[in-house]
Amino acid sequence: MTWENRLKELQNGPLRFFLWLLSLLYGAIIFLRNAAYDLKLFKTYRLSVPVISVGNIAVGAMGKTPLVRWLAEDISKTKKVAILSRGYRSQSEHNILRVTALTPATLCGDEPLWLAQKLPSVAVWVGKDRVKTGEQAIAEGAEIIILDDGLQHRRLCRDIEIILVGPPEKYFLPRGWLRDSPRRLKKADLLAGREGLQFELRLKADLQGKKVALFCAIGRPERFIESVRQAGATIVATLLKDDHRSFITEELQKFSLQNPGTLLVCTEKDAVKIPSEVKSSLGIQELPAEIFIISGQEKWKKIYDQRIQSHPS
Repeated sequence: MTWENRLKELQNGPLRFFLWLLSLLYGAIIFLRNAAYDLKLFKTYRLSVPVISVGNIAVGAMGKTPLVRWLAEDISKTKKVAILSRGYRSQSEHNILRVTALTPATLCGDEPLWLAQKLPSVAVWVGKDRVKTGEQAIAEGAEIIILDDGLQHRRLCRDIEIILVGPPEKYFLPRGWLRDSPRRLKKADLLAGREGLQFELRLKADLQGKKVALFCAIGRPERFIESVRQAGATIVATLLKDDHRSFITEELQKFSLQNPGTLLVCTEKDAVKIPSEVKSSLGIQELPAEIFIISGQEKWKKIYDQRIQSHPS
C-alpha cells in the first residue's frame, strides 16, 4: 500500500481530527514562510537569465513534468534551455549534476532522467540548491531556466510563474493534499491544467481488449489507472509503490508469474528505472503519454514575449 492510500485511510478514520490539527500547523508554517518572502525578510536571488517556474499547490501527479517537457521543446527552438530539478530521493539531490540519457536513475532521479532522454538538446540539472545549480547551468551556456516543481522554491526569483490547477483541495497536509496556500494561485502569471493554458495527457497506446497487469510508483496512481482503462485495457492486477520508488527485478518477476497471459505495463517514469534486459525478458510495455494543448497557447506566448523581452539581462 502506498503512503497516499495509507493517508487516505487515516483521513477518513478516527484520527482525522488529529490530522486536521496537524494540517492547521502545516498551514500556519506555510503562511508564515510565504509572508516572510513577501515582506522580503528572507533573501532571494535573481539569476542573469530568465527563469520560468512550473509547480502546483497540491501533492500528486497533475502533469508538471510533461508540461515542462512541452515548454522546453517550444522554447529550445530559439534559446538554449536548462531544466533544474531537485532530483528528489536521488543520490545527487544535495550536489550538482548534469543529467544525460545514460545517467543511472539512482544518481539523478526518475523525472530528470526521463527529461534528459526525451530532450537531447536541453540541459537537465539536478541539485537541491537551485541558485547554485542555475549558476552552473548558466556558466555552461543556458539562456533560459525552467524550474521543474519550483513553486515552493521561493529563494530563486522567477520571471514567469506557471501553476497547475487540479481538483479543488480543502485541507493542508496531512488532513488533505495541499502543500501551499491557494492564495498563490492569484499571483500566478499563468494557470495550467483545467484553466488558463488547458491541456490533456493522453496515452499513446492501443490497449483495446488487452488484459494488463499494471505497476507504477507515482503520485496519485489512480489517474494512470484510469488512463489505462480509457485506452481500452482490462486491468487484472496492480502493483503500486510510493512516488519515485524503484521496482526490483525479483518483485517484477513474481508479479509477472502471478499474472500469466497478461501484458505488464508501466509509466515512462517507472520504465527509466528498470534495466533494459528486465523489460525485454518480461515483455514490459511502457506507456508514453503525450500532452495536447486545448487552449491558452496564445496567452502563454503573449506572457512569454512580454516577460522575456523585458528581462534585465
